[in-house]
Amino acid sequence: MITSLKTPLKNLTRIGEITAGRMKTLGLATVEDLLFYYPSRYEDYSNIVKINQLKLEENVTVQGQIISINNKLTAYKRQQITEAAVSDKTGLIKTVWFNQPYLLTKLKEGDLISLAGKIENDGFGLTMRSPEWEKGGGRVHTGRLIPIYPLTQGLTQRQIRFLVSQAIEATGEIEEWIDENFQFSIFNFQSNPNFQFLNLQTAIRNIHFPESKELLSKARVRLKFEELFWMQMRKAITRHEIQKSSAPVLSFKEKEIKKFVKILPFKLTNAQRKTAWQILLDCQKAIPMNRLLQGDVGSGKTVVAVMAMLNTALNGYQAVLMAPTEILAKQHFETVCGLLKGF
Repeated sequence: MITSLKTPLKNLTRIGEITAGRMKTLGLATVEDLLFYYPSRYEDYSNIVKINQLKLEENVTVQGQIISINNKLTAYKRQQITEAAVSDKTGLIKTVWFNQPYLLTKLKEGDLISLAGKIENDGFGLTMRSPEWEKGGGRVHTGRLIPIYPLTQGLTQRQIRFLVSQAIEATGEIEEWIDENFQFSIFNFQSNPNFQFLNLQTAIRNIHFPESKELLSKARVRLKFEELFWMQMRKAITRHEIQKSSAPVLSFKEKEIKKFVKILPFKLTNAQRKTAWQILLDCQKAIPMNRLLQGDVGSGKTVVAVMAMLNTALNGYQAVLMAPTEILAKQHFETVCGLLKGF
C-alpha cells in the first residue's frame, strides 16, 4: 500500500478500529500526525553480541534460532509464562515472557529471531526477561537505538513502532523550507563553527529510527530549532495582530494615583515607579498593551499591578487580577484591599 502524509492511520497494515481510536486519544489520526509524534527516549540495543560473549547487566541484541518454545503455569501465583531457548551456535540463552501466551502463535521452533534486552542470570544460566523480539534480522524493535513513545491505555510500544515503520515512507512528501546552504552561527561552539542542519526529512527519519547516535543528536537539534522557530513565528504574528487592534485610551489620573502612592505603608522603589509609569504610558495608547512584569518574590509586582488597575477603574473601566489557585486569589484579594484602604 502506498502511504502518504494524509493517509488515515486506520488504513495502515494491522491496525483496527479499536487501535485507531486509541491513537486518536493521543491526537494521532493521520500518517503526518504520527511522523510528528516524537519518542520521549531511546533504549540502546545497537550492540549485537554472540551468546558466548554476553556479560551480565548488558543491554544487547542477540540473534539466533529458536530451539524450543512452550507455555506453562508457574507454581507461584499460577502465572502464565512463555519460555524459549535460543541458540546462535556459540551458546544457548533462555528467554522468558510473562502473560503473553499468544507468542506461541507468532513464534515456533526453527524460527530465526532477534532478541533485545538486559542479560541476567536466573541461577541456571543466562536469561533475558521480557525481551523485545522480532523474527529474522528485523531492525524495528531490536539491533539499534529503539524509540520509546508516550503511550495511552491499550497501546504498546511495538504497535507504535510498527505503525511508524510504515509511516516513514511518507517522509519524502515533507517539504523542506530551509535552504540547503543555510548556516546557523549560533552553533559555533560545535567543532564545526558553521554547523549545518540536517534536512527535515532526514531529521524525521532519524528521530524515529536513528541510524547512529550522531544522527540522532543532529535530528534533535534540527527539530528543536523547528519548534522554537515556529513558536517565535506564532508570537510575532500575535504581536502583529495586537498592533492592528484597538483599545480604549486611558488617561493618566495623576492626582488620584499620587494620593494612592502617598497612603501606601511603604515607599515605592525607583524600579517600581519606573515600571508603573511605563505601564500607565502604554495604557494611554489606542492599541492593547502587551507587557510582562517580572520580578523576584517580594519585589513589589502586586502594587505596580494595583496602580494600573486603579487608573483603569478611575477611567470608568473594569480591571481583573487573575490567579492560578483559589488560595492565591484570596491572598491577592486581601493584599489589594489592604493597599486600597484609606483611598
